[in-house]
Amino acid sequence: MTRLISAALLLLLAAPAGAASSFDPRYRFRRLPTEHFIVYFHQGEARLAARLAAIAEETWRTLERPLGRKPPPLTHVVLVDQSELANGSAYPLPYNTILVTAVWPAGSEFIGNTEDWLRLVFTHEFTHIVHLDRSEGWARIVRGIFGRIDVAFPNLYLPAWQIEGLATYEESALTGEGRMHAGDFQSIVGEAARAKRLEPLDRVNGGLTDWPDGLAVYAYGLGFHAYLAERYGADKFAALADATARRVPFTASRVFARVYGRSLGALWRDYQASLATAVSVAPEDDHAKRLTHHGFTVLGPRFTRPACERCAPDVIYSVRTPHGFPSINRLRLDGSSPAAITTRYLGSTTAIGRDRIYFDQQELRRNTGVYSDLYALERATGRVCRVTADARLLDPDLSPDEQTIVAVQNTPGRRDLVLVRVTPPRAADLKVRTTTDGASVVASTGVVQAFRPAVETLISESETQFNAPRWAPDGHTIAAERHRAGHQAEIVLVDVAAREVRVLATDPKARWVTPAWRPDGRAVVAAADLNEGPFNLYEIDRDTPVGAEFRARPLTHTTGGALWPDVSPDGASIVYVGYTPDGFDLFQMPYPSAAGEGARTSIPPTIGAEQARPLRDTQQRHAQRDD
Repeated sequence: MTRLISAALLLLLAAPAGAASSFDPRYRFRRLPTEHFIVYFHQGEARLAARLAAIAEETWRTLERPLGRKPPPLTHVVLVDQSELANGSAYPLPYNTILVTAVWPAGSEFIGNTEDWLRLVFTHEFTHIVHLDRSEGWARIVRGIFGRIDVAFPNLYLPAWQIEGLATYEESALTGEGRMHAGDFQSIVGEAARAKRLEPLDRVNGGLTDWPDGLAVYAYGLGFHAYLAERYGADKFAALADATARRVPFTASRVFARVYGRSLGALWRDYQASLATAVSVAPEDDHAKRLTHHGFTVLGPRFTRPACERCAPDVIYSVRTPHGFPSINRLRLDGSSPAAITTRYLGSTTAIGRDRIYFDQQELRRNTGVYSDLYALERATGRVCRVTADARLLDPDLSPDEQTIVAVQNTPGRRDLVLVRVTPPRAADLKVRTTTDGASVVASTGVVQAFRPAVETLISESETQFNAPRWAPDGHTIAAERHRAGHQAEIVLVDVAAREVRVLATDPKARWVTPAWRPDGRAVVAAADLNEGPFNLYEIDRDTPVGAEFRARPLTHTTGGALWPDVSPDGASIVYVGYTPDGFDLFQMPYPSAAGEGARTSIPPTIGAEQARPLRDTQQRHAQRDD
């Protein structure tokens, strides 16, 4: 008996300790109660928490109709800024709890099709709570007797594609944005259908170790729910949720026949048959050549700076697959295989100099937070040293004179555009463990801080996130992706000396992302998902007059998607990240000549010049608006 009592006490003490260890210990949380929620937030998040609380109450009233029942009377919501990754989670046990990250996704991400990240992510996660916190029939009796034990929540035992598919459908149905309206996300299933490689129900049920990996339950689950809504009506989702909440765990598939008149297997076959006809149009030929066959995740290709006029540039890029450590790779354009030059954990872009490659990567700090900093790889030796510490810097690009990095810096509720003045490290500071694998050297990231850079805020705007900045060849202008609350991602030009921002490409219904410069500096190449289609590349004239309609020249016509472009130093070719049924890979194509450009896409004159306000002034103005 003494042992049992001791074990019980240990469990009681361990539970709160485990919960506390989920969050960065430097944060001190406060509570913001509303009628149906308690929002927990830490220092620097008061303004965001107030907006999230208002969104939560609006969503509570909205979600009663689609799921056929009143949402739970109380849900705990934790808003935390301890990661550079946009995400959310929800679980009904032991209490209905939602976790939301404060950082927005980049516009180029699958979840980046949003004008309001907090609304989108909260709608998705609260759909989970309303769906999963449901006990009917026998389950209601068990819950009344034994309380909130998992077996009393039958919808917890549904397959992941059904749980995530419903939430992903509702995130778009209720907000008008999200993944149902994102052409890049739709390409996951669309390109599989085009290649006749659709996943059967049992593989989506059981999880995949190949592409699309964990995204399968979202992509196929969303597609299946959208098909059911179109053919049978979205109102049946309420009846389905009620019926599954009455079933013994793992037997819920049988209710589809009662709700829809057809078995789950028959409905799935109908859904996949509808996809075969929807993707029958063949893609146009862009004369693109596939350079790699990694699949999964490939990001941020950049041409190197040639060592001489006749030297051919290489391509540096990042790759993440389940078949090896995530890495930065070098690809020579002579047909040889790519080679890893160093490990890299998360991060997307690289800043390439003649002697060093700067990159961002994320590390676990204080056992909970995942934060990003800048690192430098010595090209001659393969040694890596840290450039910054606890700076939360991402997306670096190096100025033409190699003296200044432009990057973005995370703070709660925004991501600023910053300049980092770099100083070469001393040789004695390059203390790094290295291992040799064949001809390539892979450097450890357990390094000391060798640089002492100054970080200067260039542009800071409230409720605004910058991403993927690129220096112009003249070294005076920066092209960047800007994502403001209430707007889709757009491309802006920043005059560094004047600190003036001018919108170059914007569309209220499309994302403009991942800009790159033509070598002559007269045009920007960027990706856009016009008309809810996949991302494709467009050329935009830099000198479009302020307030005039700009015309974007299409450069690619892919059905899977093309983004993260970079133009070769001679301007003759483009390398980009393209989508295939295996995931993402590198492609190369000749730069289309203007003589054969064909039609251009015209965009209304919604562009203009804006004078950037200093950081302190921006914060004061925003605080006055909130009051």
